[in-house]
Amino acid sequence: MSGLQLNLNKSKLFSINTSEDEVKEWAGAIDCSVGRFASDYLGLPLGANKNSIVLWDPVVQKFYKKLAGWKATTLSLTGRLVLLKANVDAVVSGDWKKSGIGGILRDDVGSVLGSFQEATGPGPPTLLELKAIKKGLTFFDSLRQRFKKRLIIESDSKLTVVWVKNIDRCPNVYVSIVKDVRLRALEGVIRWVARTTNIEADGLAKAGIG
Repeated sequence: MSGLQLNLNKSKLFSINTSEDEVKEWAGAIDCSVGRFASDYLGLPLGANKNSIVLWDPVVQKFYKKLAGWKATTLSLTGRLVLLKANVDAVVSGDWKKSGIGGILRDDVGSVLGSFQEATGPGPPTLLELKAIKKGLTFFDSLRQRFKKRLIIESDSKLTVVWVKNIDRCPNVYVSIVKDVRLRALEGVIRWVARTTNIEADGLAKAGIG
């Protein structure tokens, strides 16, 4: 034996094609917890669809943060994941009778490629946030042949982003539009950002109300 010790407090027992009761019994016998897929190992996704862009986006972003600025800019385009980013937002009047959505599209060096703003009529805030995400995707589709890059949509509505990523948590009344968003976003990423980083999209949405 090498003398290395197993830290059971940090260990999990995973199983495939085994009953949950058996796994719990075995985990109890060695005094560790039960693990469930999908999980991660050494910071990498484990037991999930390896081709999912949503799954790998956090890993890609972590690498970008680790790289110094000069290293990130000197990587060749064949050696880096080239993405466009669209920030979207929705603004609703207090009585829910008026609303506007807006968004701004940038390339991977921050240059503005386009923007949109429009009135969207009455409705609850969460519905309008979903419409803003959907509009961001259709706006990108109109430019897809021009840029031929993948898209990141950023919204400051944490709840709607959760629904898009986990449709089982979405209320039935919004399932139809969430399914449409998910279908359009098959080759892109939708993620939450703080409101303070979404100021330009918020201004466009306010202008959209008219």
